[in-house]
Amino acid sequence: MLVVSLFSLIAIIILAIGIITLGAQHKSFENKFTVNGLFNDVNGLKAGDNIWISGVKIGIVKKIELIEDGKVLITMSIEKKSRKYIHKDAAVKIGTDGLIGNKIIIIYGGTKNSPVIEDNEYLNIRQEAGTKDMMTMLDSASNNLLQITDNLKKITDKIINGHGTINTLLNDSTLSGNLKTTIHDARETAANLKNSSSSSIQMLNNLKAFSARLNQQGTSINRLLADTAIYNNISNSAAGLEETIDNLSAFAANIKAASDALNKNSDNITHVLLHDEAAAAALKSTIHNLDSASNKLNEDLEAVKHNFLLRGYFKKKPKQ
Repeated sequence: MLVVSLFSLIAIIILAIGIITLGAQHKSFENKFTVNGLFNDVNGLKAGDNIWISGVKIGIVKKIELIEDGKVLITMSIEKKSRKYIHKDAAVKIGTDGLIGNKIIIIYGGTKNSPVIEDNEYLNIRQEAGTKDMMTMLDSASNNLLQITDNLKKITDKIINGHGTINTLLNDSTLSGNLKTTIHDARETAANLKNSSSSSIQMLNNLKAFSARLNQQGTSINRLLADTAIYNNISNSAAGLEETIDNLSAFAANIKAASDALNKNSDNITHVLLHDEAAAAALKSTIHNLDSASNKLNEDLEAVKHNFLLRGYFKKKPKQ
Protein backbone atom coordinates (compact mmCIF):
# COMPACT_ATOMS: atom_id res chain seq x y z
CA MET A 1 0.00 0.00 0.00
CA LEU A 2 2.85 2.35 0.84
CA VAL A 3 4.57 1.54 -2.42
CA VAL A 4 1.40 2.24 -4.43
CA SER A 5 0.95 5.54 -2.62
CA LEU A 6 4.59 6.46 -3.32
CA PHE A 7 4.27 5.69 -7.04
CA SER A 8 1.00 7.63 -7.19
CA LEU A 9 2.69 10.64 -5.58
CA ILE A 10 5.59 10.46 -8.06
CA ALA A 11 3.15 10.21 -10.98
CA ILE A 12 1.21 13.25 -9.75
CA ILE A 13 4.45 15.24 -9.40
CA ILE A 14 5.57 14.25 -12.93
CA LEU A 15 2.15 15.17 -14.32
CA ALA A 16 2.28 18.56 -12.59
CA ILE A 17 5.75 19.22 -13.91
CA GLY A 18 4.62 18.25 -17.42
CA ILE A 19 1.59 20.49 -17.23
CA ILE A 20 3.70 23.40 -16.01
CA THR A 21 6.31 22.80 -18.68
CA LEU A 22 3.80 22.60 -21.48
CA GLY A 23 1.99 25.59 -20.11
CA ALA A 24 5.21 27.58 -20.01
CA GLN A 25 6.06 26.48 -23.54
CA HIS A 26 2.69 27.32 -25.02
CA LYS A 27 1.76 29.93 -22.41
CA SER A 28 -1.61 28.28 -21.98
CA PHE A 29 -2.33 30.06 -18.77
CA GLU A 30 -1.94 33.53 -20.16
CA ASN A 31 -4.73 35.63 -21.64
CA LYS A 32 -4.89 35.24 -25.43
CA PHE A 33 -6.86 36.82 -28.26
CA THR A 34 -7.56 35.41 -31.71
CA VAL A 35 -6.69 36.79 -35.16
CA ASN A 36 -7.09 35.14 -38.53
CA GLY A 37 -5.24 34.85 -41.82
CA LEU A 38 -6.50 33.57 -45.15
CA PHE A 39 -3.75 31.90 -47.23
CA ASN A 40 -3.62 30.25 -50.65
CA ASP A 41 -0.96 27.74 -49.49
CA VAL A 42 0.45 27.09 -46.01
CA ASN A 43 3.52 25.11 -47.24
CA GLY A 44 3.40 22.51 -44.46
CA LEU A 45 2.39 24.81 -41.60
CA LYS A 46 0.55 22.91 -38.83
CA ALA A 47 -1.30 23.63 -35.63
CA GLY A 48 1.00 24.37 -32.71
CA ASP A 49 3.65 26.15 -34.80
CA ASN A 50 4.91 29.42 -33.37
CA ILE A 51 3.99 32.98 -34.26
CA TRP A 52 6.77 35.61 -34.24
CA ILE A 53 6.97 39.37 -34.39
CA SER A 54 10.36 41.11 -34.58
CA GLY A 55 12.04 37.81 -33.64
CA VAL A 56 9.98 37.34 -30.46
CA LYS A 57 7.48 34.50 -29.99
CA ILE A 58 4.02 35.91 -29.17
CA GLY A 59 1.66 32.99 -29.83
CA ILE A 60 0.90 29.73 -31.62
CA VAL A 61 -1.15 28.51 -34.57
CA LYS A 62 -4.44 27.39 -32.99
CA LYS A 63 -6.24 25.85 -35.95
CA ILE A 64 -5.82 25.29 -39.71
CA GLU A 65 -8.83 24.51 -41.88
CA LEU A 66 -9.50 24.33 -45.59
CA ILE A 67 -12.43 26.45 -46.76
CA GLU A 68 -14.14 27.14 -50.04
CA ASP A 69 -12.22 28.12 -53.20
CA GLY A 70 -9.22 26.18 -51.90
CA LYS A 71 -8.30 28.86 -49.38
CA VAL A 72 -6.73 27.93 -46.03
CA LEU A 73 -7.96 29.71 -42.89
CA ILE A 74 -5.41 29.95 -40.12
CA THR A 75 -6.59 30.83 -36.62
CA MET A 76 -3.82 32.35 -34.47
CA SER A 77 -3.79 32.57 -30.69
CA ILE A 78 -1.74 35.60 -29.61
CA GLU A 79 -0.85 37.01 -26.20
CA LYS A 80 -2.98 40.00 -25.27
CA LYS A 81 0.04 41.95 -24.06
CA SER A 82 1.39 41.86 -27.65
CA ARG A 83 -1.77 43.40 -29.12
CA LYS A 84 -0.34 46.94 -28.87
CA TYR A 85 2.42 45.97 -31.34
CA ILE A 86 0.05 44.61 -33.99
CA HIS A 87 -1.75 47.26 -36.05
CA LYS A 88 -4.51 46.74 -38.56
CA ASP A 89 -2.19 47.53 -41.50
CA ALA A 90 0.34 44.88 -40.38
CA ALA A 91 1.06 41.93 -42.69
CA VAL A 92 1.59 38.24 -42.05
CA LYS A 93 3.61 35.62 -43.95
CA ILE A 94 4.79 32.04 -43.55
CA GLY A 95 8.49 31.62 -42.86
CA THR A 96 10.94 29.00 -41.63
CA ASP A 97 12.64 28.71 -38.24
CA GLY A 98 16.18 28.37 -39.56
CA LEU A 99 17.31 27.01 -42.93
CA ILE A 100 15.40 23.69 -42.73
CA GLY A 101 13.48 24.22 -39.48
CA ASN A 102 9.76 24.23 -38.68
CA LYS A 103 7.35 26.57 -40.37
CA ILE A 104 6.40 29.72 -38.46
CA ILE A 105 4.02 32.64 -38.85
CA ILE A 106 5.76 36.03 -39.04
CA ILE A 107 3.87 39.26 -38.33
CA TYR A 108 5.58 42.42 -39.55
CA GLY A 109 4.98 45.98 -40.65
CA GLY A 110 2.21 48.24 -39.49
CA THR A 111 2.29 51.92 -38.59
CA LYS A 112 1.77 53.59 -35.23
CA ASN A 113 -0.94 55.83 -36.65
CA SER A 114 -3.03 52.78 -37.51
CA PRO A 115 -5.26 51.37 -34.72
CA VAL A 116 -4.34 48.05 -33.10
CA ILE A 117 -6.04 44.90 -34.34
CA GLU A 118 -9.25 43.65 -32.73
CA ASP A 119 -10.31 40.12 -31.81
CA ASN A 120 -11.01 37.77 -34.75
CA GLU A 121 -9.87 40.34 -37.35
CA TYR A 122 -7.97 39.27 -40.45
CA LEU A 123 -4.35 40.25 -41.05
CA ASN A 124 -3.05 41.20 -44.49
CA ILE A 125 -1.42 38.22 -46.20
CA ARG A 126 1.92 38.12 -47.99
CA GLN A 127 2.05 34.75 -49.73
CA GLU A 128 5.63 33.47 -49.92
CA ALA A 129 6.94 31.53 -52.89
CA GLY A 130 6.25 27.84 -52.54
CA THR A 131 8.39 24.82 -53.15
CA LYS A 132 7.25 24.67 -56.75
CA ASP A 133 8.44 28.21 -57.40
CA MET A 134 11.74 27.43 -55.70
CA MET A 135 12.22 24.32 -57.84
CA THR A 136 11.41 26.36 -60.93
CA MET A 137 14.05 28.88 -59.91
CA LEU A 138 16.60 26.13 -59.27
CA ASP A 139 15.79 24.53 -62.62
CA SER A 140 16.31 27.88 -64.38
CA ALA A 141 19.63 28.37 -62.56
CA SER A 142 20.68 24.85 -63.57
CA ASN A 143 19.84 25.56 -67.22
CA ASN A 144 21.84 28.78 -67.10
CA LEU A 145 24.80 26.98 -65.56
CA LEU A 146 24.60 24.31 -68.26
CA GLN A 147 24.57 27.00 -70.95
CA ILE A 148 27.59 28.72 -69.41
CA THR A 149 29.45 25.39 -69.26
CA ASP A 150 28.63 24.68 -72.91
CA ASN A 151 29.90 28.15 -73.93
CA LEU A 152 33.14 27.62 -72.01
CA LYS A 153 33.60 24.27 -73.74
CA LYS A 154 33.16 25.91 -77.16
CA ILE A 155 35.70 28.60 -76.28
CA THR A 156 38.29 26.07 -75.06
CA ASP A 157 37.74 23.95 -78.19
CA LYS A 158 38.46 26.96 -80.40
CA ILE A 159 41.60 27.76 -78.43
CA ILE A 160 42.86 24.17 -78.63
CA ASN A 161 42.08 23.93 -82.36
CA GLY A 162 44.05 27.06 -83.17
CA HIS A 163 41.34 29.68 -83.58
CA GLY A 164 41.43 33.21 -82.28
CA THR A 165 43.96 35.61 -80.80
CA ILE A 166 44.39 33.71 -77.53
CA ASN A 167 45.70 30.64 -79.38
CA THR A 168 48.09 32.89 -81.32
CA LEU A 169 49.39 34.37 -78.08
CA LEU A 170 49.84 30.90 -76.60
CA ASN A 171 51.63 29.34 -79.59
CA ASP A 172 53.37 32.17 -81.50
CA SER A 173 56.69 32.73 -79.74
CA THR A 174 57.46 35.85 -81.82
CA LEU A 175 54.18 37.51 -80.93
CA SER A 176 54.63 36.47 -77.33
CA GLY A 177 58.11 38.02 -77.32
CA ASN A 178 56.76 41.21 -78.85
CA LEU A 179 54.06 41.34 -76.22
CA LYS A 180 56.64 40.89 -73.46
CA THR A 181 58.77 43.64 -75.01
CA THR A 182 55.74 45.92 -75.17
CA ILE A 183 54.93 45.25 -71.53
CA HIS A 184 58.57 45.88 -70.59
CA ASP A 185 58.57 49.16 -72.53
CA ALA A 186 55.31 50.15 -70.88
CA ARG A 187 56.85 49.49 -67.47
CA GLU A 188 59.93 51.55 -68.38
CA THR A 189 57.69 54.34 -69.64
CA ALA A 190 55.77 54.28 -66.36
CA ALA A 191 59.07 54.37 -64.45
CA ASN A 192 60.28 57.31 -66.58
CA LEU A 193 57.02 59.13 -65.97
CA LYS A 194 57.47 58.52 -62.27
CA ASN A 195 61.05 59.86 -62.41
CA SER A 196 59.89 62.83 -64.47
CA SER A 197 57.24 63.54 -61.89
CA SER A 198 59.86 63.39 -59.14
CA SER A 199 62.14 65.70 -61.17
CA SER A 200 59.28 68.12 -61.72
CA ILE A 201 58.57 68.19 -58.02
CA GLN A 202 62.28 68.81 -57.33
CA MET A 203 62.35 71.60 -59.93
CA LEU A 204 59.30 73.22 -58.33
CA ASN A 205 61.00 73.01 -54.94
CA ASN A 206 64.14 74.60 -56.41
CA LEU A 207 62.08 77.40 -57.98
CA LYS A 208 60.35 77.93 -54.67
CA ALA A 209 63.70 78.13 -52.85
CA PHE A 210 65.10 80.49 -55.54
CA SER A 211 62.10 82.81 -55.29
CA ALA A 212 62.47 82.79 -51.51
CA ARG A 213 66.10 83.88 -51.87
CA LEU A 214 65.02 86.62 -54.29
CA ASN A 215 62.60 87.95 -51.67
CA GLN A 216 65.15 87.71 -48.85
CA GLN A 217 66.06 91.20 -47.65
CA GLY A 218 69.73 92.28 -47.83
CA THR A 219 70.85 90.04 -50.70
CA SER A 220 72.42 91.47 -53.86
CA ILE A 221 69.66 90.15 -56.10
CA ASN A 222 66.98 91.58 -53.83
CA ARG A 223 68.72 94.98 -53.81
CA LEU A 224 69.08 94.79 -57.59
CA LEU A 225 65.39 94.11 -57.97
CA ALA A 226 64.15 96.52 -55.30
CA ASP A 227 66.64 99.45 -55.40
CA THR A 228 65.59 101.93 -58.12
CA ALA A 229 68.92 103.80 -57.92
CA ILE A 230 70.88 100.67 -58.78
CA TYR A 231 68.44 99.95 -61.57
CA ASN A 232 68.93 103.50 -62.99
CA ASN A 233 72.73 103.11 -62.83
CA ILE A 234 72.49 99.82 -64.65
CA SER A 235 70.21 101.40 -67.24
CA ASN A 236 72.70 104.28 -67.75
CA SER A 237 75.59 101.85 -68.02
CA ALA A 238 73.68 99.83 -70.55
CA ALA A 239 72.96 103.00 -72.55
CA GLY A 240 76.68 103.98 -72.46
CA LEU A 241 77.66 100.47 -73.48
CA GLU A 242 75.20 100.64 -76.35
CA GLU A 243 76.72 103.99 -77.49
CA THR A 244 80.24 102.53 -77.29
CA ILE A 245 79.13 99.57 -79.36
CA ASP A 246 77.68 101.97 -81.94
CA ASN A 247 80.99 103.89 -82.07
CA LEU A 248 82.93 100.66 -82.47
CA SER A 249 80.56 99.67 -85.26
CA ALA A 250 81.14 103.03 -87.00
CA PHE A 251 84.92 102.68 -86.53
CA ALA A 252 84.82 99.17 -87.96
CA ALA A 253 82.77 100.48 -90.88
CA ASN A 254 85.36 103.22 -91.55
CA ILE A 255 88.20 100.71 -91.45
CA LYS A 256 86.28 98.49 -93.87
CA ALA A 257 85.67 101.46 -96.19
CA ALA A 258 89.37 102.38 -96.12
CA SER A 259 90.35 98.80 -96.77
CA ASP A 260 87.89 98.59 -99.65
CA ALA A 261 89.32 101.84 -101.10
CA LEU A 262 92.85 100.49 -100.87
CA ASN A 263 91.86 97.28 -102.57
CA LYS A 264 89.77 98.88 -105.34
CA ASN A 265 91.88 102.02 -106.34
CA SER A 266 94.86 100.68 -108.28
CA ASP A 267 96.34 104.19 -108.71
CA ASN A 268 96.66 104.68 -104.99
CA ILE A 269 100.29 104.52 -103.82
CA THR A 270 99.32 102.30 -100.92
CA HIS A 271 97.51 99.90 -103.27
CA VAL A 272 100.62 99.89 -105.50
CA LEU A 273 102.90 99.18 -102.56
CA LEU A 274 100.62 96.42 -101.28
CA HIS A 275 99.83 94.72 -104.59
CA ASP A 276 102.50 95.69 -107.22
CA GLU A 277 105.60 93.58 -106.59
CA ALA A 278 107.65 95.37 -109.24
CA ALA A 279 106.88 98.78 -107.73
CA ALA A 280 107.73 97.47 -104.30
CA ALA A 281 111.06 96.10 -105.60
CA ALA A 282 111.85 99.42 -107.33
CA LEU A 283 111.03 101.32 -104.15
CA LYS A 284 113.30 99.03 -102.17
CA SER A 285 116.09 99.59 -104.73
CA THR A 286 115.58 103.35 -104.61
CA ILE A 287 115.75 103.37 -100.82
CA HIS A 288 118.90 101.24 -100.99
CA ASN A 289 120.48 103.61 -103.53
CA LEU A 290 119.54 106.62 -101.41
CA ASP A 291 121.15 104.98 -98.42
CA SER A 292 124.29 104.25 -100.42
CA ALA A 293 124.35 107.79 -101.82
CA SER A 294 123.93 109.21 -98.35
CA ASN A 295 126.88 107.19 -97.08
CA LYS A 296 129.05 108.29 -100.01
CA LEU A 297 128.00 111.91 -99.48
CA ASN A 298 129.01 111.66 -95.83
CA GLU A 299 132.39 110.29 -96.90
CA ASP A 300 132.83 113.11 -99.45
CA LEU A 301 131.95 115.76 -96.84
CA GLU A 302 134.43 114.24 -94.45
CA ALA A 303 137.10 114.35 -97.17
CA VAL A 304 136.22 117.94 -97.97
CA LYS A 305 136.70 118.88 -94.30
CA HIS A 306 140.25 117.64 -94.46
CA ASN A 307 141.03 119.38 -97.75
CA PHE A 308 143.64 122.10 -97.24
CA LEU A 309 141.59 124.56 -99.28
CA LEU A 310 138.45 124.27 -97.12
CA ARG A 311 139.98 123.32 -93.80
CA GLY A 312 140.03 126.86 -92.53
CA TYR A 313 136.37 127.37 -93.37
CA PHE A 314 135.30 124.40 -91.27
CA LYS A 315 137.53 125.50 -88.39
CA LYS A 316 136.00 128.98 -88.33
CA LYS A 317 132.37 127.70 -88.49
CA PRO A 318 132.23 126.21 -84.94
CA LYS A 319 133.50 129.54 -83.56
CA GLN A 320 130.69 131.45 -85.23
